[in-house]
Amino acid sequence: MRMKNIVAVIIFLTSYLFATAQDEIAFISSGTDGADGYLIYKMDEKGKNQQKLLDDYVICGPIFGTLTGDKIAFITIKQGLHVINKDGSNLKRISKTGENPTWSYDGQKLLYVEKDGDKSNIYLYDFTKEKRFKITNDGRSNSPSWFPDNNKFAFYSESNDTCGVYTMTIDGKNKKHISPYEKCFSNPQVSPNGDKIAFVSKDWKGPQLYVIDSSGNNFIQLTNSFNLRHRDPNFQVEGNCDPNWSPDGSKIAYVTWEDGNPDICTINPDGSDKQKLTKDPQRDEDPSWSYDGKYIIFSSASHQIFRMKSDGKEKINLSKCSGYNGQPIWIKN
Repeated sequence: MRMKNIVAVIIFLTSYLFATAQDEIAFISSGTDGADGYLIYKMDEKGKNQQKLLDDYVICGPIFGTLTGDKIAFITIKQGLHVINKDGSNLKRISKTGENPTWSYDGQKLLYVEKDGDKSNIYLYDFTKEKRFKITNDGRSNSPSWFPDNNKFAFYSESNDTCGVYTMTIDGKNKKHISPYEKCFSNPQVSPNGDKIAFVSKDWKGPQLYVIDSSGNNFIQLTNSFNLRHRDPNFQVEGNCDPNWSPDGSKIAYVTWEDGNPDICTINPDGSDKQKLTKDPQRDEDPSWSYDGKYIIFSSASHQIFRMKSDGKEKINLSKCSGYNGQPIWIKN
């Protein structure tokens, strides 16, 4: 009888810890509480316990969480780039003109882009030193993506005769052109173990996804499709974009326009096993992997946040709020 009681207590404690340790989801919303702009909210992974994190309006764009799960970076409409703790405390402004932030793996550093007219450079904010440092000086660099060593990053840069993906250490040294020279590539995303980089071609007839080793070898084209319904010759044809690595680096989620509207797919980094996860007549975009790689959250044209298994099954509407709800990210608990 005593053994049964001990087992029951263990089961109860395990269930309690699992229930209280579930990860959360942050997103922006225009409809909750009758807001006139976009505010940041969070909810648990089942869509419950929704709460507003701050009262300042943010731009209708991505928000960025640390891998350690303690902070979120975002851009307010009036005051620029800020960070905040995941519970809504300790609001801190990083830069009045900063954008495109990305966190180091240890959550202690933030790379971001500052624009001055038509010039853009990459800066580093070090939270341990509470100082910022200018890393690039060419005036034409953006889209930084960290390597897991917290000391190196990939980014996009251009000059008068070339443009593409580069790597550099955070001291501004060891700059190396990684992508092929025959075409312009942008939006680099470094794999979780740092051995590969995914990026997008800047093709007028439809951007495509590519992967290359971080050394610059083994260049592979992953996609070759575009929006067949595109009719306006004055605008770039939609193709494939927004690569997002799974936590173990075995898959890449991305957005495709091959059926005339954005849908979410996954593919292996060698180009095999392409899976189309959404096939809705609406917009499905902004995919974000759960920390264990089992789920993907995304935003839909119905202005809601959905969760699905990584194979596309069991789609669930999580937000169920009025107005626009989008740009979801996971927050580790």
